[in-house]
Amino acid sequence: MTKWLLDPTRLGFNTASLAGHSIPEAVTVGRRLGFHTIELLAFDGARHSQGPLAGFWFDRMNKREREELREVVAVFEHLTTHAPFIETPLFTHNPGIRSEVLRQQRLTIEATAWLGGSSTTMHINQQTGYALEEYWENIKATFRELGDHAQEHNLSVTIETGFPTQVDVFAGLIHEIDHPAVGANLDVGHLRGYYPVQRWREADGPELYNQTLQAQVRALGSRLYHVHLHDVRWEDLRDHRRIGHGIIDFGALFRVMAESGFEGLMTFELEDPEFETALAESKKLIEAALKA
Repeated sequence: MTKWLLDPTRLGFNTASLAGHSIPEAVTVGRRLGFHTIELLAFDGARHSQGPLAGFWFDRMNKREREELREVVAVFEHLTTHAPFIETPLFTHNPGIRSEVLRQQRLTIEATAWLGGSSTTMHINQQTGYALEEYWENIKATFRELGDHAQEHNLSVTIETGFPTQVDVFAGLIHEIDHPAVGANLDVGHLRGYYPVQRWREADGPELYNQTLQAQVRALGSRLYHVHLHDVRWEDLRDHRRIGHGIIDFGALFRVMAESGFEGLMTFELEDPEFETALAESKKLIEAALKA
């Protein structure tokens, strides 16, 4: 295993893992559990099944509020953010919406840099009524522009898996963007759309899922910059489960990541009612898998 993967400071958590907690409360829990990396939501007001998620709107904060946030998160060695993606389509026929979403993505880059972060994660959405090839070039141009903005602020943009929904197509897009400040964020649970649900439910479904996950790592190669960690429950393919309660073979995954030369951060994204227990158990199991 590479020294980089074994570095305990590279393992962190997204504040969405602690629904109902404010950012300062999440910071307190994260530090108590021994995390050195935090991922913040660069948006606020969103919810998942466990409740409201703490985040921030950078352009709605005054100077004092921004400085207080930076001071709160300064206890972490590494910081990343997640740009707005819920109900915020970057690719749309509506120029007004596209312009606003692009502004928010650019602002997230600036906010991340101001907070001392190293990267921000973004999503590609499926444009309603359009085939992927119809806006393929637009995707590349958009992320090259965002990559330029990120490079100016000494950080990177990572595009999260989930769409496009094929190993080679997703990796091909990342490679074609071909920008040093743009890479991929492998969300380990977001490969569910790569095959029909019934295919995953077959007896060899878990094996297929792990093979697909490892193939995505290999296809991305040096363009894999970040990883979101959680588990996937086989019965209903529910993701964001605590580690050890699903089908993912993390030992095998980490071996492939090491072979690919992965040097990024890994952050937990959990959606579990036992917030702190789930994070603590997941951290322990992942650290053991890394050392095994």
